[in-house]
Amino acid sequence: MSLAVSILRDLLAGRAGVDAIALLSMSAALALGETLAAVTVAVMYAGGGVIEDLAVGRTERDLRASIDRAPRSAHRRVADAIEDIAIENVAVGDILLVRAGEGVPVDGRIIGPSALLDESAVTGEPLPVARRSGEAASSGTVNAGETFEMQAAAAPGDSTYAGIVGLVTTAQIAKSPFIRMADRYALLLLPVTLLAAGVACSCRTRSH
Repeated sequence: MSLAVSILRDLLAGRAGVDAIALLSMSAALALGETLAAVTVAVMYAGGGVIEDLAVGRTERDLRASIDRAPRSAHRRVADAIEDIAIENVAVGDILLVRAGEGVPVDGRIIGPSALLDESAVTGEPLPVARRSGEAASSGTVNAGETFEMQAAAAPGDSTYAGIVGLVTTAQIAKSPFIRMADRYALLLLPVTLLAAGVACSCRTRSH
């Protein structure tokens, strides 16, 4: 009963598609006394829901981890002094200090001899990469070597890691193309399903 209520709730919310066929299949099976068929459809539908919930939960955990790794502050050089500022206050052209073990706050260019960066969160490369003076340092990477300085080349919202978090967030709230296609074709095939069920019932009635 609770499964039927869940399906009806999805239909009323406009999430029609496979749900409609599942509901009709179970209703028809129960009406014809085919309890095993109704239970089979219910188990398949519920199992799909459990798998979807697990996938959504994992995506949410990954998203939270990505957001937690996002830099929230930066060390800006002003003359001979270093001041700590919120990431939102970093401007293009600022000279930033990145200490050992810290994340690169925004996209920029390395100033100084070299830098050793852990880029695994951005590129998937498991080993630290050596970057020379003048080469790019992407936000989201981590300083795996000694302290170095860089010049900001992009605002925080326009940097690499902000784009990655944005893409992950969008992917989480949007249906995948495969799911949208499945729902669309399910609705198109619904009349065919009803026709086939009607023919089967008719044949069964004649046989008796």
